[in-house]
Amino acid sequence: MKQRNTIISIRIPVLITLVGCMLLQTACRKGLLDQDPTTEILISQYWKTEADATYALMGAYASVRPCFDRDYYFDGQGEYVRDRSGTNSATNNNLRLGDAYYNGNYNPTGYGGSFDKMFKYLYGGVNRANYVIDNVSNMLQTADTSSITNLENIIGEARLLRALCYFKLISMWGDVPFLSHTVRSNVDDANL
Repeated sequence: MKQRNTIISIRIPVLITLVGCMLLQTACRKGLLDQDPTTEILISQYWKTEADATYALMGAYASVRPCFDRDYYFDGQGEYVRDRSGTNSATNNNLRLGDAYYNGNYNPTGYGGSFDKMFKYLYGGVNRANYVIDNVSNMLQTADTSSITNLENIIGEARLLRALCYFKLISMWGDVPFLSHTVRSNVDDANL
């Protein structure tokens, strides 16, 4: 009986050690941290089709939505007027209700002084439009002849969107820096 208990007491630690070694062998994987992210599309996989370019353009439109929202109406005299009524007023963190206008100073002497969100959204729109223009221009070099017209239209729309953003920036802040390329690092911002 004593010999059997000795065999069992020897087998259990050996068995635990073997199972532990097997688990360690299967748990360690070479290059585990060097994997491509699964939550975003790599640029090398994205800019391939007209649909990719269209989706990117729609993203650029969405980025400036807080600046050009539905709370404008045409007054018949050639101007679009912002309606600041209770139902269309700007609400913090609500993009549909003009988040760029939240906490703005609407007095003529302080106009443009407290619209930091507006500035952020407009330059974000400029950067996204430039991103679309740069990447679709690269697509044009290898595009089929049937796709060239649509890709050029997408570039034209992105340039129009960038121009609208600059129109709003210039009308609020005067002479602002012009960016005709995608800003990829803080070094680009520091050199303005």
